[in-house]
Amino acid sequence: MFASTQKRPLTIVTACMTTDGLPDFAMTTVAVTEDERENGVQYLLAEADLAERGFEEPMVHFDGVEAPPFLVPAVCNYLHISADGATSMVEPGDKCANER
Repeated sequence: MFASTQKRPLTIVTACMTTDGLPDFAMTTVAVTEDERENGVQYLLAEADLAERGFEEPMVHFDGVEAPPFLVPAVCNYLHISADGATSMVEPGDKCANER
């Protein structure tokens, strides 16, 4: 995918819980090398960021490489994040503003 020593941004979609115990989705962008991605480091970085933002376990993660093509646009719509950074809907195949 990319050189193993070059860090690249990677979007992580997570199904998790709020502090109120309600299910929710969250999106995180992390920078990892290909080797780190293959070893799951992106999920550890995402969990640390999500915990800092107040989300709780259980957490189920999908990175942008492993996720089905519809997942990131669907979560962007849920979170009201559009391809242009506004609060409109994202079409399948579009990228969220934070994926650019």
